[in-house]
Amino acid sequence: AGNLVKAQQHLWYAQMHDLLPGGEVNRIKLRATSGEIFAGLGQLDRAETAFRTAKEDFEGLGLVYLAGITGIDLAAVWMRQGRVEEVRELAEKLAGDFLTLSVKREALAAVLVLREACRKGRVTVEGIAKIAAYLRDLDRRPGSALPPPTLADL
Repeated sequence: AGNLVKAQQHLWYAQMHDLLPGGEVNRIKLRATSGEIFAGLGQLDRAETAFRTAKEDFEGLGLVYLAGITGIDLAAVWMRQGRVEEVRELAEKLAGDFLTLSVKREALAAVLVLREACRKGRVTVEGIAKIAAYLRDLDRRPGSALPPPTLADL
């Protein structure tokens, strides 16, 4: 709902009182959620650490799609830090990873649009956020056929 300080407080409270769901994947998802909160609060170094760790942990479990979404969140942090070359490199890697996966063609198209935006120097924080939001929507609603963002949308 946009109240990141309150979200952070609730997350810390839930962690302190062992109220969070168990399991490795849930733990990693919560780390990525912490990264989203840190990024929203402008704590970019903490956000980078949370996203990088979550991405590596997802990869370690073979969850390449979730690692890709988390990687796009990491790219948004890097973009805010002016680290455009690292964003471009990550977009190239994600496109290669998604090409080898059996993901929905809409998900692949979204990542290819991000790669193309990077190649053309048209990538923005807002554009990266649109791609990440789109991939999350696809993940949450696997039966839907949402059209992927285009380069013009970014």
